[in-house]
Amino acid sequence: MGGEDTSTFFKRLVTLLSPYGEYAAESTQVKNKQEPRITRDPVLFLRNRTLGFSTALESILDDLPGRDDLPSSLTNIVGIELQAKRRAGEQNPSFFSSPNGEDEHILLSKPANAEQLEIARRLDKDGAVLVQGPPGTGKTHTIANLLGHLLAQVLREKVVEPLQPLCVSVLDDSTSREQMEQSVDAITERLASSDADTLEREAALLMKQRTQLLHQLREMRQRLCDARYDEYRSIVLAGKQISPADAARFVKAHQATSSWIPAPVKPSEPLPLTQGELVELYRTNVTVTAQEEQEMGQFLPDTSTLVAPVDFEYLIAERARLQHQDVGYGRELWAAAAKERSQDALEQLQARLAHAISPLRESSGWCLAAIAAGREGGPRRQAWEDLLNEIQGVYALSAQAHPQLLKYNPFLPDDCLPGRVEKVLDAVITHLEQGGKLNGMTFLVHRDWKTLVEHTQVQGRQPEILEHCVYRFS
Repeated sequence: MGGEDTSTFFKRLVTLLSPYGEYAAESTQVKNKQEPRITRDPVLFLRNRTLGFSTALESILDDLPGRDDLPSSLTNIVGIELQAKRRAGEQNPSFFSSPNGEDEHILLSKPANAEQLEIARRLDKDGAVLVQGPPGTGKTHTIANLLGHLLAQVLREKVVEPLQPLCVSVLDDSTSREQMEQSVDAITERLASSDADTLEREAALLMKQRTQLLHQLREMRQRLCDARYDEYRSIVLAGKQISPADAARFVKAHQATSSWIPAPVKPSEPLPLTQGELVELYRTNVTVTAQEEQEMGQFLPDTSTLVAPVDFEYLIAERARLQHQDVGYGRELWAAAAKERSQDALEQLQARLAHAISPLRESSGWCLAAIAAGREGGPRRQAWEDLLNEIQGVYALSAQAHPQLLKYNPFLPDDCLPGRVEKVLDAVITHLEQGGKLNGMTFLVHRDWKTLVEHTQVQGRQPEILEHCVYRFS
């Protein structure tokens, strides 16, 4: 009945009950004894067994007839399918439209196929899926795709790399602490470098891009399938079916006589002309003379350069009116200088005048204002001269900064912190001068600093030290 091990346990137990406790190897009666005393007194106890697998199974069998909430996963395993079966001959569209496991609403972290996508869809619909297969057929890969970042270290190497820092092993104590520290650091860095609005915008943008790519992928796959099917699909013309091979032979045989037909010709499209128009078209071979064909073959002017019909009618009427009038009336009153100038001289003078006033005609309002101020002089002219001095000073400052621009190649977008960039930059420089650093904790406290650093570049990377900021933005 346990031997020395049981006796040792009793001795330890009785001392825990009381410091005056006593253990006796043999059972003897002691009168007027108030302290606890443990002795051996074996008893043979007989009863039916209530433990074991057989008892558990019998209890389950007794309970099953009275239940109507059996899980579908259990009933499917034993061969009782409660869900409606797929109709005979019905094909799953995912095997054709998404052979690589693409779906707008199901995000798989690793490369997938149509079978894995179907498993995910059935899980959403039925709640349980039985997947069977020999070793090496991708069951572990499927689990990693379905569970993602919730996997433990036993499948950690199967998780996509950006999600691995968020996975912690619960089986290996030697590495779980290190992985926990890495996960905490990764989560802290993520929280310090992002906020809810930014993540929502990125998620919406990525979802839009993913949806567009999936749409393009399906469209190109459908076009590829149509192109492959067109190699065997019969061509229907005037109610007759012609195989692609016979149609190609016909086109090649009649290329010399039928190549005048404009391409491309769409299948099942009606003729662009009616039967009467075709008859009239072929009749022109007789009614149109060779001279008319030659005239129609000449160069046609651009319709945009032609005079409108209304203006043309006005010019014809004006010409007819002037032909019946004396155009030399009052010639004796004309200036003598006009008689000495030829038409070419007048056209040259007109061209010179147009060239002289073209700068004023094409100039904006400020050019005309500057010219007027220069002619007036005084304070108005002085204001423009002060503006020129400011412009020259800025140009000189730009020339001094040019060597630094070539050395550090800085970049700052115009829409970065509008109206606040100089103030934020002064704060960053002051922080760096006092020995501070630009890290995740600093960005978590100062969101504007993080925005400034992420949108700027010095020598092709983000600024990190004081020298980058001073020469970058000064």
